[in-house]
Amino acid sequence: MAKSIKYGVLGGLLLTLTACVSPNMNKNTPVLWQSPKPVFADGMTTAERIRAIAHREHQAWHGSFIDAKGGIRRYQISEAERFLLTDGAPAWQRVMAYWRDSGGMAELSERQNCLVGGLDVNKCRVFVMDSAWSAVFVSYVMTQAGVADFIGSPRHFDYIKHAWQHGTPYAYTNPKSTAPKVGDMLCYVRGKNGVAGFDGLSEYLHTQSHWLTAHCDIVVDVNADDVWLIGGNVMNTVMLRKLPLGDDGLMTLPVTKGDCHHNNENACNLNRQNWAVLLKLQVP
Repeated sequence: MAKSIKYGVLGGLLLTLTACVSPNMNKNTPVLWQSPKPVFADGMTTAERIRAIAHREHQAWHGSFIDAKGGIRRYQISEAERFLLTDGAPAWQRVMAYWRDSGGMAELSERQNCLVGGLDVNKCRVFVMDSAWSAVFVSYVMTQAGVADFIGSPRHFDYIKHAWQHGTPYAYTNPKSTAPKVGDMLCYVRGKNGVAGFDGLSEYLHTQSHWLTAHCDIVVDVNADDVWLIGGNVMNTVMLRKLPLGDDGLMTLPVTKGDCHHNNENACNLNRQNWAVLLKLQVP
């Protein structure tokens, strides 16, 4: 689902959502949920820290997941609901905190500004529903995990392009020939834009400058038979996705084939995407 937002880097003073706390608020005005300070065991690698934060967030969202055949097996809560996550945070407030704490601060247009008059619940929930937050979720996880040199962004394409240009902290690799490891990111290109798979995306990066809509999930576990990935704003929640793993250690990546329809159930596989790149974590 395409959602649009005006992005821009604020020079000098960064506008953050902590401004939701107004000096004029009364005791009945809600205060935006605060991210817990990460606590990691000594010696944890960057990949282990990424996995810990991603799992923490997935568990908070009641553990929704897509199985290896592309079907939803658990779906509990969506982005703008008033229902609470497992740690007591309202779902919509958690998403607002992802924006605030993601490290890549975005300029908010007045239409999307939830800062007027303290924390305006209705305006903030509309912002959550209207603004894509999957890249913000990734940026939040990387910020919480302390990934060196990761540049947070509200667009997946920005760190895909950064990996293609610079190779750090992520390298740009072909998901059909590169085995996944914890901390990597698997990404697909959205929409009918003629950019197909790794070769199509690589050609686009060589010849075009305009950004593409995309989505990335974070690899959190690599098992004997499958790989587990966690992404934000998947079906409007934080979702774990399972993908089959072959004997060669490579992922089996279903591709888009026909339209999902009650007369074409084989196409109704949520893992059938235009998988294009595996971003390989390069930092220890």
